[in-house]
Amino acid sequence: MSPRTKTANEQLKQKTRQSIVEAAFTLFAERGYAQTSMTLVAQRAGISKGLIYHYFQSKQELLLGIFHFYKQQGAQQLAWDESDSAAQKLRKLIELNFSYLTDQPQIRKFSFQIALQAEVVEGLKKAIEQNKGYWEKQMHEIFRALGYAEPELESIKLTCLMDGIALRYLSVHDYPLARMKQLIFKEYGLL
Repeated sequence: MSPRTKTANEQLKQKTRQSIVEAAFTLFAERGYAQTSMTLVAQRAGISKGLIYHYFQSKQELLLGIFHFYKQQGAQQLAWDESDSAAQKLRKLIELNFSYLTDQPQIRKFSFQIALQAEVVEGLKKAIEQNKGYWEKQMHEIFRALGYAEPELESIKLTCLMDGIALRYLSVHDYPLARMKQLIFKEYGLL
């Protein structure tokens, strides 16, 4: 059997890294950060605990890796077209939030789990603040372009509304998610 090529080795490394990130993400969302050990992550990923440390030096670094992976994924899903109007951008933003709830609820569960653990948030503070600043700026520009007198407050209002909907949807089995989406579209003139 011939040795693997450099390309094959790189693909294997990326696959292993992805397995670790996905296993940790699922466990952090289900159990919380503090209750998830690197041993559990290794078991879920089907690898040795030592191999995790080849990719991530600590659990905190692994958490940061998860954060960056899903941040990048979200940015790719929400890429604006140059020709998108402010209303189209707002619609895409709202659509993405609702699609995360229906298609990838673990992402919201993960974010709520992390947000409720002060020691975890402290370790991610810089990354969270950078991400928050980026999205706040995007939303402020959208609401400014739509003519809102206080775009910053409207951004906060929409963020709180979406967080509240997500929390209720994830905790109540019979939640009118589609109707809430239509209500928000109606409120912002997006129907």
